Amino acid sequence: MKEMDSCIICKLLLGEIEVSMVYHDPLCSALMEFQPLNPGHVLVVPNKHAPYLAYLKEEEGAQMFRVAISNVRNWCALARSFCTRTTSPISEVTV
Repeated sequence: MKEMDSCIICKLLLGEIEVSMVYHDPLCSALMEFQPLNPGHVLVVPNKHAPYLAYLKEEEGAQMFRVAISNVRNWCALARSFCTRTTSPISEVTV
């Protein structure tokens, strides 16, 4: 059995397991975590199987981080629009 056959991320990306995808491009995808630690918890993953970040090309890894940062900014902006407390740490995030 190939390593990809047992990879949960590959199964999610192939649609073998139901997932809520919030972003997709040729290099990476962002998936809503089904057991989130925090509101807006998203997994940003490469579209090709890579058991380690070191296996990715530089542009693939860079794109994953760009998507992650963009996702955080979007969630912070959304949360800020609903936040009424000015002391919230989320109000200090620069969008």
